[in-house]
Amino acid sequence: MEHFLVIMRKISTYYKVLLSLLLLLGILVLVAFFAYYLNKKKAEVFVESNVRQLEYSVRQVLALNEVSVRQAITDYTYWDDMVMAIAKKDTNWANENIAPMLITFHLEAAWAFDTLGVCVLSEASPSYNWLGQVSIPSNVIDSVRKHKFYNTIIKTQAGYLELIGSTVHITNDPNRVLRSHGYYIVGRFLGEPFRNNLSRILVARVELTNEIIPSGLIRNHCCPI
Repeated sequence: MEHFLVIMRKISTYYKVLLSLLLLLGILVLVAFFAYYLNKKKAEVFVESNVRQLEYSVRQVLALNEVSVRQAITDYTYWDDMVMAIAKKDTNWANENIAPMLITFHLEAAWAFDTLGVCVLSEASPSYNWLGQVSIPSNVIDSVRKHKFYNTIIKTQAGYLELIGSTVHITNDPNRVLRSHGYYIVGRFLGEPFRNNLSRILVARVELTNEIIPSGLIRNHCCPI
């Protein structure tokens, strides 16, 4: 009987040790899980913070680059001649007036739309003459209509294209309070000047890859008609 009690005590001690080990193992698993969860959350916050910083920096560079072009667009888009050219689909006028603007402001293309959003005139630089035949996403035109001035980025077969657009008004409506007579959008690729300015702001070397432009700044893809 005494021998039996000794055996039972040994078995009881064995199970106590086993239970303690299992409990310790469970605690370690929980600690590891929470450590993984916290590190994952920290990584997500870090990535989100970097994306926000990148998007803010890209917006800063776009705003700097937009200043001179926006002034030119302002001058072009409260102009009776532009209103008439859109109404008449006057390609000769576009060639004489829009084409020189592309050279002066280092733009790749320009499009004029009627009030229905139909492209009636287009000009493109010789290096990117196919841009004259692309279809501008309808949500870009809708945004120009809504905001009167608007800029965004679209992705083309040749890279990221910045678009800057404005509603078109008669000469006596410089403040754009009357109804618009169409929409005018110009485009230029985000090239070396953009990359250099962004590098200076981020204090880092920048390459224009698919990842460098935050998706929140990109509208629809731009595809040939």
